[in-house]
Formats: sequence, C-alpha cells, structure tokens
Amino acid sequence: MVLRHRDDGVHLVLRPGGGTSGALARYLVVGTLVAAVLAALPVGVIAGLFQLFPGNSGGTAHALTALGLILFAYYLVLTVVGARQICRLELSPPDAPTQVRVVRLGRSELVPVARLHGIVLVEHVQDGGEPHAAGVSVELDVGRGPERSRSRLEVDPRALAGDLTALGLPVEVRTHTFTRPRRRTRP
Repeated sequence: MVLRHRDDGVHLVLRPGGGTSGALARYLVVGTLVAAVLAALPVGVIAGLFQLFPGNSGGTAHALTALGLILFAYYLVLTVVGARQICRLELSPPDAPTQVRVVRLGRSELVPVARLHGIVLVEHVQDGGEPHAAGVSVELDVGRGPERSRSRLEVDPRALAGDLTALGLPVEVRTHTFTRPRRRTRP
C-alpha cells in the first residue's frame, strides 16, 4: 500500500525500506561496488594488460589507470547524489496535516505544509497500439525546486490525488506519454 494511515500521521511511501542509516549504508556500499565494477575494474584490467606487452613505456597504462579513477569518481558522485532521493512523506497530524517530514535515505527534514508548493503525480503512459500505464512518479516541491522520485508506483494517480487532496494538500496529476522504439525484424 502506498498511502498508510497510522496513529502518528499518514505516510506516503515512495521507496520501501528507506529512511534509516542502515538503508543509507547499504545504498552507499552497493553504489561503491557498482562504481568499482563498472569503471575501475575493467579499465584497471586493460591497463594491466598493456603493462604485459614488451616495449610498452607504460604511458598508455598510466593514462588508462587515470581514466579508470576518473570514471570511478564519476560513478561515486552519482551514488552520493542518488542518496538524496525521497523515500517517503510523513504527514502529521493524520486528520489535517500541518507538517510534512520528507524522509530521504539516512536523513529527514521537517517542512510546514504551508511551505509545500505542491505534489505532482506524473502518470507515465506508453502510447502505440494499446496504451498502458508504466507507473506513477511523484514530484515534490518544498521551495527548492521540484524533486522527482526515482521509483515508480503502481497506483491509480487520480485516486491517490483524491486521498491527498482530502488531507488538504495541493496535488496535481499529469500524464507523460512516451513511445518505445519498435524492434526491427529481419526479412
């Protein structure tokens, strides 16, 4: 369930399991390992192979090692920036929320509802022969510009918008239509 009613408030869950320091640690460890596997390891292996060739001065290997370190740093920065993703919104009190706790991986921020510029539910729909929904992402603006959730929810956006509007929150529903390229078949 995406919208959970609890004694302390209403929780809009965008990413299950997020919001704890353990979740942040797991995310950063996995991100660092992925960065190493995608960047440093393959380029390091190629640089090592260049060192094996006789007559190689090592300049190419050093350049490839530097490239691997740059790619590793790039993926690591993407991982750290990704740790800012929103996991859930905790609205309290449950009947008429006056504050929203924006929970990210490992940290949270308490924002008054008056500072909430809006919640936009973006329904992603694939066009073509027969349109079908590809999930709903959530955009949230608490004064620093819109932030979009990375995860897509399998929920009816109009029903969710109705539930959030009943709580007195500014909600808008948008539809984003996309086309997937068709695969070419060989004659």
